Formats: sequence, C-alpha cells, structure tokens
Amino acid sequence: MPILNPSYFPDGSRDVHHNWLMSIASISDQLICISKAVADETRDYLNNQPNLEKQPRVSWFHLGAEISQSSTPEGWPSEHASIEQQLKTSTSFLMVGTVEPRKGHLQTIQAVRQLLDNNHNVSLIIVGKQGWMIDNVLKEVKDNPYMGQSIHWLNGLSDPSLNYLYQHCDCLIAASEAEGFGLPLIEAARQGMPIVARDIPVFREVANNAAFYFKGDTPEALADALCNWIELSASNEHPKPEQLQ
Repeated sequence: MPILNPSYFPDGSRDVHHNWLMSIASISDQLICISKAVADETRDYLNNQPNLEKQPRVSWFHLGAEISQSSTPEGWPSEHASIEQQLKTSTSFLMVGTVEPRKGHLQTIQAVRQLLDNNHNVSLIIVGKQGWMIDNVLKEVKDNPYMGQSIHWLNGLSDPSLNYLYQHCDCLIAASEAEGFGLPLIEAARQGMPIVARDIPVFREVANNAAFYFKGDTPEALADALCNWIELSASNEHPKPEQLQ
C-alpha cells in the first residue's frame, strides 16, 4: 500500500517500502500474501521492475480469527455503561482498526452525523488506536456534537471487550479505501454480525455476497447506504454474514 497509495502514508514511505520489497524479492523463492488481490498487485509490480534479476513465486492465503468466544465483557470499562445502553436502544455500527487516512473514518463519522442530524436512532463505536496524518479526523472529533454521546472512539480495549462489541453491535462498517485483507470482516462474520463494506476488490474477494457494498467517497453516499442497509435489515433482506464463515 505505501507503494501504490503513497498519499495515505508519511513522506518517504514509498521509497522505504519499495527498497524493502526489492530486497526480499531478490533473496526469496516465494512471497506469500494475505489475499489474492495483494498477490496480484505484488506480482504485477515485480514484473515491471527491470532491475530485479530473479522473480519469486507469489502465492496467497486468507487470514483467520481467534478472538475469544466469551460473551462476558471482561475488562469492559465501567465508564462505558452508557454505550451498553445505546447498543440496546439504537441501530449501532462498529468500526475496528487503527485510525489512519485510508480507513475511511472521517467519511463514516460525518455520515453518521448526518443521520443523527436527521433524527435517525443510530450510534457509532470506533475501536482503534490513533494513527498518522489524521488531523482532519481529530478536528471532526473535536467539533462533532455527538462525540461521547452517540459516537464513541475507544482505544486499548481487550480482546474480550472487542468481542463483546462484535456480539452486541448491529453492523460492522468496513470503509477502507485500500486494504490488504480486512480481518474485521472475518471477526464480525464469526459473531454473526452483518457487514457494510466499501466496494473494493479485496472486500469482494473476502466477503463475496456476505456484505452490503457501498460506493462513493462523500458522507452523503455512505449515509444513503446506511439508510438502505437499515431498511433491508428491518425486513431481514440484508446480506447474511453466515455466507462468509
């Protein structure tokens, strides 16, 4: 991703990653990637490197998940009791992953804000540590009137606590604009949680027909998609995560 999408990473990341990839490709017999999409991108990139004397084989496999199956919110902070109540009384969306430019957090927060402005009974739980180059997200967090009320950003949760959210939130939002695999898709599906995902090749590869897909990079596009998913869910016509297991 630093090679193909350098705008999502700090200056210099592309050159560093290119040098690393050339180094391991020159000494390896085989590179094993975490998705077919990444394998295809890696193979295409290496095939266009004239100074690479030896081409390693490139293969792939899909990741798995082993989060505890316990439904007890072990380590669940007591100050988050209000979140538990929201999970019971609103349509709750969950995002999991480091908050960084390619993950789509800004679009998602603004989309949920629009729904709340229009009196939709929804909530958003973001789980992930703070990453890099997210001044725009931090500004939105600071200025958003729903932060700490219907929108929450949690950091440093234990696996059982994250598992609790997978079991009690209504839907996972996978809004990444670029991804290597998308492990939260698997984690959510294992808990029976429906998925709303951006329509990118790797998510189609991993989730196939088990996710509801959206396109567009504006808050309006995602807000419309979430409304459509809510309507489908109300009539039990949304894509079922069991198809992914």
